[in-house]
Amino acid sequence: MTDAFSGTSACLAHSLMTCCPASERGSPSRTPTTGDLSQLRSASICLRFLATGDSFRTIASSYRVGVSTVCQIVAQVVTAIWDCLVEGYMAVPTTDDWRSIAEGFQERWNFPLCVGAVDGKHVVIKAPPNSGSQFHNYKGTFSIVLLAVHTTCTCIKFKL
Repeated sequence: MTDAFSGTSACLAHSLMTCCPASERGSPSRTPTTGDLSQLRSASICLRFLATGDSFRTIASSYRVGVSTVCQIVAQVVTAIWDCLVEGYMAVPTTDDWRSIAEGFQERWNFPLCVGAVDGKHVVIKAPPNSGSQFHNYKGTFSIVLLAVHTTCTCIKFKL
């Protein structure tokens, strides 16, 4: 393995792979697009992409795999993360939930037929290398925007 597969990365990748039941992750050692790469190594490649934002070419070079393999791995692992965590963290409200939220806004704030309040915040960050003006905002700082939808009890329902 390469230096990019460090102990911390391995620990995170192991945690990621244990969060989903084996039936949702596919076969334990071989998937159609990743060949003989282990799931742990695939998770590490995806986590490196998500954490650093490096290009697929850089990550492919670090892990000694093809660029197209990195692209497929990232797509598969991100889809697996979404499938495993969507119900617990971003579950779509049922019809009764929507009605309850709307009733809460009507009772508490006198806003009829309102099912959420959107709020956003610029989170100041250190400018990533070679990002140009991608994260530059009108306040003259570098930031990313955190958006959330709140219910009547100010519980965050959805994070974008």
